[in-house]
Amino acid sequence: MLYPKVHVNMLIFLVVFITTVRIPAIFMLIYWLDIQFLGGLNSIGNDVCGVAFWAHIGVFVAGMMLAWVFVPQDLLRQHRYYGWQARAQIDT
Repeated sequence: MLYPKVHVNMLIFLVVFITTVRIPAIFMLIYWLDIQFLGGLNSIGNDVCGVAFWAHIGVFVAGMMLAWVFVPQDLLRQHRYYGWQARAQIDT
């Protein structure tokens, strides 16, 4: 959430072909959140308890709110990957 433009490596299995791709962190977070949400929906009405799925979503939302409240905004703005466009790193 703090640096959505940072790229993360994702391992992909395509039958016998294994490769990695670099994707922006925001897409990985959305993918993870979707998996948790769909797992939680799948557990509703079943004998399987899906508390962990909903707990992960709750902690994800709480973490976003706490980061927004407690992380100093001036430090974020100084980081190279702040916002949606990476700035050039100037070494001084």
